Amino acid sequence: MNFSVVIWNGKGFAFDLNEKLLGLTLLERQVKIYESLGAGEVVVADENTKRDFSGKWIFVNGAFFIHPQAVQQQYLEDGEDRFEKGGMFGFCDAENHREDIAEFLKNGAFPEQISTFTGYGYRIVVDAPKKKKVLTKALFYAMRKPVDGIIARTLNKAVSFFLTEHFFIPLHFTPNMVTITAIITGVLSGFVAFGGTYRHLVAATFLAQFASILDGCDGETARLTYRISNFGKWLDSVGDSFVNTSLTLGLGYGLARYFAANPMQAEIQPYLETWPIWMAWLSVVINWYHNFVSYFDVIVVRKTTDIFAFVFWFEKKERVRTVDLSKPVYGKITLFEFLKYFSRRDCYLFVLFVLAVIGPLALLFGYIVMTAFIIPVFFMTTIHIYFGIIKKMRKAKPF
Repeated sequence: MNFSVVIWNGKGFAFDLNEKLLGLTLLERQVKIYESLGAGEVVVADENTKRDFSGKWIFVNGAFFIHPQAVQQQYLEDGEDRFEKGGMFGFCDAENHREDIAEFLKNGAFPEQISTFTGYGYRIVVDAPKKKKVLTKALFYAMRKPVDGIIARTLNKAVSFFLTEHFFIPLHFTPNMVTITAIITGVLSGFVAFGGTYRHLVAATFLAQFASILDGCDGETARLTYRISNFGKWLDSVGDSFVNTSLTLGLGYGLARYFAANPMQAEIQPYLETWPIWMAWLSVVINWYHNFVSYFDVIVVRKTTDIFAFVFWFEKKERVRTVDLSKPVYGKITLFEFLKYFSRRDCYLFVLFVLAVIGPLALLFGYIVMTAFIIPVFFMTTIHIYFGIIKKMRKAKPF
């Protein structure tokens, strides 16, 4: 839908929209929100603005923040004229509401008698310093997704939200700088694990878990400061692969070195010194095999630069990344979903850290289980080459 936006920043409202919030002024954040929704034009207006409007327009008081997804779903998708209760937000065909628009430009609000609609999603009027904290909390809450793993939605996000708000954004880190920090931390974990002592293994798994937390900070920084890029997505994805490679090899060699220095029962000792290394290389080879197949699928078959566009042939064409604003982000978890979460990166890295603290033998058990998960990936990826790539390319080929 073609639409434009007027953001009101008149003197009749007491709060200064030049106040900063998470790296942007309140006014800059409003402009970025509507640009990201595809607005053809974004106009900052006040009580002195004189202009004839035509077509579909959003009129919003600069102090009024509404969930961007709510704007998309509750206004733009059906295109009907509506006005929020309180008069600080309206979407309308300008020719049908000239008098109402004139009143909005005069005092930043539509007449109360036409202001009725209020839907799902946060609606926050930042008219006092404490309301900035309310908006900050709402913005971070909107970072949560139904697909978040158990550890991500509890431990990881609690830490990543704090680091993003109080460290990365205030120190003007770009999202790619945060991603590189996470990659360096994660790759370092593999080198530490190679030391092969109890302390090395614990420190390595802790670093890997911390890298997983940092891996959430780059996306939060990108979305909160509106600096999302395809290059950043690729850097994040490829960087994760290098982190996984480093940690997998480091743990394999580290565990082998530990058991070589601390012999167990004679009959299993040769396996303890060799199997972790073989499992490490097997896991790394399969992981990169899957990576290259998925990269080929995305670039050649799907013809996109979005690395996250890859899905296996049996999955839905588009992964659902939005939320149902009428329901809690995290609903009830079924037993199947609970078990599925254990295969997610946030979960198994945390489990490896806990097992490392318990002891190297416990960590070896977890390492074997983690490596076993890679076997189905090999078969799924191989099957995908035919069903997800070859068959699609044959259909697309003109004859």
